[in-house]
Amino acid sequence: MHPVLVHLGSYSLRSYAALTALGGGLSFMFLKTREKEMGLVGVADFWVLVNTLMVSGFVGARLLSIVLDGRSVSTSLRSGFFSVDGGFSVFGLLGGVLAGTYFYSLVHKLEFERLLDYVAFLFPLWLVFGRFGCFLNGCCYGCPSRADLAWAVSFSSQDSATPRDLLGVPLHPTQLYEAAGGAALAGCLYVLLRLVEKGRYARGLIFPWCLAGYGALRFVLEWLRGDSVRLWATHFTIGQALSFALILLAGAFFLARRRRSEGV
Repeated sequence: MHPVLVHLGSYSLRSYAALTALGGGLSFMFLKTREKEMGLVGVADFWVLVNTLMVSGFVGARLLSIVLDGRSVSTSLRSGFFSVDGGFSVFGLLGGVLAGTYFYSLVHKLEFERLLDYVAFLFPLWLVFGRFGCFLNGCCYGCPSRADLAWAVSFSSQDSATPRDLLGVPLHPTQLYEAAGGAALAGCLYVLLRLVEKGRYARGLIFPWCLAGYGALRFVLEWLRGDSVRLWATHFTIGQALSFALILLAGAFFLARRRRSEGV
């Protein structure tokens, strides 16, 4: 594939970073069109929200990646927290964005669920671009597939994040599987968001459905990923445990909404 997009002297722009930035930019452009729906008033409010989401998402994604990496947390924080080549965790991103959105809603006295509906919709949009970036970079690679699998891919670049022993080996393109799943999830959430905006459904549905949808998608794809880490002595992976936690959290959100609507 093409892990490095551009070489500028000693600096290399990796495809993953470029596509992740592009996905984030397009996602925030959509958010800009929904300022009034979110309850934002001034122009500055929108940019404060964008920066809050970027910082909280980055911190959550990098911190969980460091914890799951298994190395010394203190050493990783000193050496690689702000590195552009450091890893990111999608699960940490979700947690960071959730915390950032809640903090922003408190400070600006906005309805949390109303704001979260729109912020949650950004996630699958970003996911599509992020996973295409992973595909070009060779990270988040799949496990070896049958040689006759028509859509199997193999990585050959020495700059690829794929382990050297897997270069040239036919693999499942799990990055593209997840990008396709993210696109389908984004389409479903957009339809639901439009129904919420029209008053057909109450606010607060987008985020739990986003969690449940991604949790189910990731749980299944973990069986096909080649970089998955097993959970102790089980056949399940850490990613599947975190996916299951997302589904449980989605259920907690649905239950809380139901109790409020019933006046319990």
